[in-house]
Amino acid sequence: MTATGIRERLAKLRSHPVSFLLSINIACAVLGLAQFAFTLSVLLPADFAVIGVLAALGGVVIGFLDVKLADLTTKLYYETDKADLSGRAALLSASLWLHLAAGFCTAAATFVVSLLLARRFLSQEMAAWWAAAMAARIGIAFPVTAAVTFMRLTGDFRASGWTRLATQIAVTLATVACLRASPSLSGYFAAVGVGAALSIAGSLAVAARMTGKTLGHPLLAPPSISAFARYRAGSFLVGGSLAGLAKLV
Repeated sequence: MTATGIRERLAKLRSHPVSFLLSINIACAVLGLAQFAFTLSVLLPADFAVIGVLAALGGVVIGFLDVKLADLTTKLYYETDKADLSGRAALLSASLWLHLAAGFCTAAATFVVSLLLARRFLSQEMAAWWAAAMAARIGIAFPVTAAVTFMRLTGDFRASGWTRLATQIAVTLATVACLRASPSLSGYFAAVGVGAALSIAGSLAVAARMTGKTLGHPLLAPPSISAFARYRAGSFLVGGSLAGLAKLV
C-alpha cells in the first residue's frame, strides 16, 4: 500500500464515529479519574462510607424500577414511518415525559429508602440533604439517558459526544470548586447536586435543539395521548424489569 493510501485510511479511521466516541470516552475517563483523585485528597476515609452506602441503596432502587424505556423508545422510533416526522417527534416527547416521571419516582424512592436504611450501615451522622442530593443524581440518570438516546436517534453522534465531554468538564470543575470551598461531605454533596443540575440542563438543551432541527417539532411540546399509548408494551416493559432484577441479584 502506498503512503497516500495509508494516509487516506488513517483519515477515515479518525473520522469514524467509533473512533470519535472512543476518544470522547477516554477523555471523560481521564477527567473522571482526576476528579476522583482530587476527592480522595480532600475527604477522609470514613466519608466514603456515607457516599458508598447512599450510592449502593440508589443502585438497588434503580434495579427494581428501571424498565428500559430508552430501549423501548428506540424500538418504537424505528417502527414509525420515516416520513411521519410529527409522529416521531410526539413519540420522543412522550418518552421524555415518561423518563422524567421515572426519574422523579426513582429519586423519591431512593431518598425515602436512604432515610430509612442508610443510618443502619453508618456509625457517623448523615444529613438528610446529602441523601436528597444523591437521590437527585440517581434520578436525573433517566432523563439524561433519554436525551442521549434522542441525539443518537436523530443521527448526530458528534453532538452527543461533545455534549458528554462538555458535561464531564463542567461536573469536574464544579466538584473541584465545591470541595475547595468546603472540603467536607457537605462540599461533596453540594457538588453532586450542582453536577446533577448541569447534566440534565445541558443534555436536554442539546437534545431539544437537535430533535427540533431534525424532526421540525419541539421536543418539549405536550405529546398526544396516542403517543403515550404506544408505550403500553407490557411484555417489553416486564422483560426490562426482569433484566434489571437479574442484574440486581
